[in-house]
Amino acid sequence: MLDDAVHVLNGAHERKKVDPQQEVDAPAENYARLFWFTLAFGVGDAALFAVATAFLNYAALNVDLLLMGPCLSVFMLYTFGTLDSAVHGPRAIGLWAALWLVQTVIMVVSYAVRGEAWAQIAFWAFFFLLSATAFGWLMHMLREELRARHRGARLAVARALTERLVKVVGLQIGLLVVGVVQGVAKRDYPRVYATALFSMSLLMAWFFALAIDEIAEVDVHAATARLRLRPIEAAALFFSGCVVLSGLGLYVISEQSSPRRGTAQAAGNALMLSIILAYCCIIRIVWVARRERRSKVGDDLPA
Repeated sequence: MLDDAVHVLNGAHERKKVDPQQEVDAPAENYARLFWFTLAFGVGDAALFAVATAFLNYAALNVDLLLMGPCLSVFMLYTFGTLDSAVHGPRAIGLWAALWLVQTVIMVVSYAVRGEAWAQIAFWAFFFLLSATAFGWLMHMLREELRARHRGARLAVARALTERLVKVVGLQIGLLVVGVVQGVAKRDYPRVYATALFSMSLLMAWFFALAIDEIAEVDVHAATARLRLRPIEAAALFFSGCVVLSGLGLYVISEQSSPRRGTAQAAGNALMLSIILAYCCIIRIVWVARRERRSKVGDDLPA
């Protein structure tokens, strides 16, 4: 999805480059509105999930499920769109972790009330907790690395990332509208489930592409045309591709009039497993790239 992300970022870097010694972080108030909007979106989404669970309103539960992708994208936007402000980094990661922890509790209760299998509940609880902790850590590392590698051009890089992410959000909003129009009754849950996870797969593809292209600096051309890559890089690209393919499979299921519940859940589990395996590979190559950069130059960037 972001095959030209590096070129966009590098182009922005050259046009907007300033003396790193003269660069000053943007004050916190510059992004105050985005902070409050992100907080309100997260609280509203959690409140809708909780109320819909309390009253067992399947229409509201399905709408909340469709909102999952756009909600996560807003949190990503807050994390990487404020790249030129050090203050908002810890706030963004804190909000991300809080969102997933609250959603974990509500999800367990909601799935138990609806009679879902405990194995499925345990699987989703594990994924939610992994997202709150491990994915939050990876987001922190990526943000820190982008700030360190683009000193003097952080605002330009933030703008380039925002432009790409806004396109993903646009697609997710389109899927949200289509999903609601097609129906959000109890019987529509398999189709809504597939639509929601396809929406999330778009964000995950964006996120993994950012890590592989910009931070790990994997040469995709050399990897595909010349087969020059390390095993861990090959695994990262393979499982990232599985995320995309699983998402496309979910899209096909979402376009069916009456998809089977088991089929949708199997495809969703395949997507979650692909995301977890891609994460395990990407966190390794990002960690190595970060260590190599720090070994070459002193990193005086504040945490």
